[in-house]
Amino acid sequence: IRSAAFDILCFDWISKNCDQLSGDPAARKELNQRRIDAAAYVSNEIAELTHRRTDDDSPNWLLGGELISVCSPRDLQNHLSKLFDKLYCSSPRIWNELLNRKKPSASAVSATKLLLKAMVNNADKSALGISGTPAEYGLYASILNKGELHRQQQDVLGFSHPKADPLRIQPLYNAFEAHLVENHGEQVGLGELLSVARREPFGLRKGLFPVLVMAFIMARRNEVAIYEDSVLLIDFGQYEIDRFVKDPSRFSLQLIKIDGDRSLLLELLGQVVGLDSGQHSVLQIVTELLRKARSLTPYARRTGDLSSRDTAVREALFRAEDPIKLLFEDLPISCGGKSELVKTHPETYQKVSLELQASLRSITNAYSSLLYNLHGEFADALHLRSKDPEGRRSEIVERSKPLLEHATNDKFRAFLVRATDSVMDTATWFESLAALLTDSPPKHWLDRTRIIFRENLREISRSYRTLEPLVFGEKDDHLDIDQDSVLGTRKRVSVTTLGAEEQAYVFSLHLEDEPKLQNEVLGLKKQLETGRGEKDIKFKLAVVSKLLEQLLIES
Repeated sequence: IRSAAFDILCFDWISKNCDQLSGDPAARKELNQRRIDAAAYVSNEIAELTHRRTDDDSPNWLLGGELISVCSPRDLQNHLSKLFDKLYCSSPRIWNELLNRKKPSASAVSATKLLLKAMVNNADKSALGISGTPAEYGLYASILNKGELHRQQQDVLGFSHPKADPLRIQPLYNAFEAHLVENHGEQVGLGELLSVARREPFGLRKGLFPVLVMAFIMARRNEVAIYEDSVLLIDFGQYEIDRFVKDPSRFSLQLIKIDGDRSLLLELLGQVVGLDSGQHSVLQIVTELLRKARSLTPYARRTGDLSSRDTAVREALFRAEDPIKLLFEDLPISCGGKSELVKTHPETYQKVSLELQASLRSITNAYSSLLYNLHGEFADALHLRSKDPEGRRSEIVERSKPLLEHATNDKFRAFLVRATDSVMDTATWFESLAALLTDSPPKHWLDRTRIIFRENLREISRSYRTLEPLVFGEKDDHLDIDQDSVLGTRKRVSVTTLGAEEQAYVFSLHLEDEPKLQNEVLGLKKQLETGRGEKDIKFKLAVVSKLLEQLLIES
């Protein structure tokens, strides 16, 4: 019997682990038939041994070194039941036909995934927000609710360890925690915890493991970090749940506890990321930090236009693998402090927290700073007078509209079309212009992309200077607003030398410029009159035209 039972185990292992069988139907059929034959032999032999006999020819049965009486299959079952009660004395008492099995059905797996999703997203809702009585509600009622794993505690609905423990789950949770503690803060694979759960004295069925271990994680969510393929998870979505149910061995847990001086640093770091007092756990702080890092635009993630401190903090966040190492070594060192892993330095905590706060502000504002600088570069290149984005946009729009019909250069015309768009909000409008000049949205820029932007913007500026004098004075019936309110008084000046190309320029004068302009005119006039006399008009015009010609060339 022992040999045949061992054969059955071997057949099961081969069927599960040998990929060669997938392409060989004949081998699969042979393996299946041999398992059926072995199972039938074991069943027949046990039936023969337990068949009621006379005392003379009855076999001797030993259990724990003691002779027992087995006169029927029921007797054997009773003895085995007592034996298993003793071996698995701490097994959870969960009556659920969907999951309390070695291999749940496809519908049970689907219900498990939906339940896990509700556990992660709706822990603060009654019945986890499950409406009606679908299969996942049955799992919730028979395991989480009946087992007191999801309950009201101090006016807060959430996950916790069972109080009365009606389903005898707490011994299993104690074993999980003890295993995590034994590993001294190192990652522990869920495969190891599954082995603990399936061994004596628990004997947990594999189908129940995902639900119970997720309830354990949720009850200790501020102290237990979860990893997938050694990467810390800050969000646990549908894709992670699917992989969690299918292959728990890819995931691992880490127990995190902080005490002593490090708790003071933890308090300060919690304030830096905006957590309320009393919520400053390592995982909450790390989660907030990593969310800030992962919400950065690609430009902010890559730009070298940051200080060495800010760059070090950014790199520490993106290479973070261990929450403890991140908070108590990488970030303090990046902010001018020291490692807090072995020896604490409480005198540096205030400085470290202030430096980290300033660094996070710089990193998260990197893209906003880029856009602010782009506004300034547009203003400088196109000689815009306005100081605010809306005013600058209005100037560009009103300068662009008269040129649309006359632009022949494809790049310049595309810029004019984009510039006169009235649908986009102003912030998006500026980003769109910058994207047009570089063939890439600013949020995806590299530092060298700004060089391309400046070169193309200078070309656009030259196109404005070239075309504006040519269309100056043409009637503009399509303008929506009074030009004088945006551009002021538009003027065109030019100098033409016989046999040479005309030099021309169009610019704006505003009413508030008049007093200063008059003073400059008077000063220039006096200088001209000190030379050849006030009646030498030709000389004065020659001086002015020469000066104007030089200014036009410089422009």
